Order: sequence, then C-alpha cells, then structure tokens
Amino acid sequence: MQIKKLEWLPSFNIGTEEIDRDHRQIFDIVVKIQEAIERDDLDTCSKLVENFVKTTKLHFEREIEFLARVGYEDVETHRKYHERLLSRAVKLEKNCYEEIHRGKIVDCYSDIVGLLIDDIVRGDLEFKSFLQEYQSSSSPKQDSGRQGPET
Repeated sequence: MQIKKLEWLPSFNIGTEEIDRDHRQIFDIVVKIQEAIERDDLDTCSKLVENFVKTTKLHFEREIEFLARVGYEDVETHRKYHERLLSRAVKLEKNCYEEIHRGKIVDCYSDIVGLLIDDIVRGDLEFKSFLQEYQSSSSPKQDSGRQGPET
C-alpha cells in the first residue's frame, strides 16, 4: 500500500531556529517511518517509532524551557498540552509494537502523523505570534533587555 508522502511546508516553521530544527527532525523521522512501512521493514519501523517518541519528548522539554526563558505567559498550559501529547505518544509506541500486520502499522503511522500535526500546526500555533512579536521587539534596533512583547 502506498502512503501519501508527507511534505514539509514553510507554514510549519515557528520562526525560532531551535524549535524549527526540532520540528524538522521529528518530521524527518516520520518520513523515515513511512519509508520503512512501504518497504515492509517492521524492525526498522519499530526502532523509528521508539526514536520518534524519544525525540518528541526531548523536543517538548526544550520547547518548554525556551518558552519559559522568553517569558511566554501560557507556558504552563503548553506544558500540560505536551504532557497529554507525550502520554498519547507513549501509548502509540506500545500499540505500534503490538500491531504487526501491515494494515495496523499504517494505522499506527496515521496516528503518528496526527500527533506531529497536532504539535506543530495546532499546539505551537498558540505561541507563534508571541514569538514573532518577541523576536521583533528583541531586535538590535530596540531594547534587547526586554523579556517579551508588551501587552
């Protein structure tokens, strides 16, 4: 079964190098999972799913640290959102190991893509405008000691 190839879109970028780099790394793992499924390489797929969960967890930790550092007011709400996504990812990892039939693996892949999109598109959209405003207010032309945008 052919799975529609994922494509990185410029709109996935948050505009902060370290977060965008993490997102791209997670995205690339998801693409590799897709390729392993298409080759029917279940061992590689299992390892990649495990890597997806580990990389996502590290990303969530870095993202929360970054948001706290720049003074994002809703950092606790976002941390709780990440906790829910991570719980979902851990359950997903367990389910993927148990699902050895190709059709089930495709379902697992769909769930992984859903989690990726949930974080990058839906969840991080909540702070994207904050970061854009923060970055423009922290440019060298303005006071670089500010903690975030004025409200």
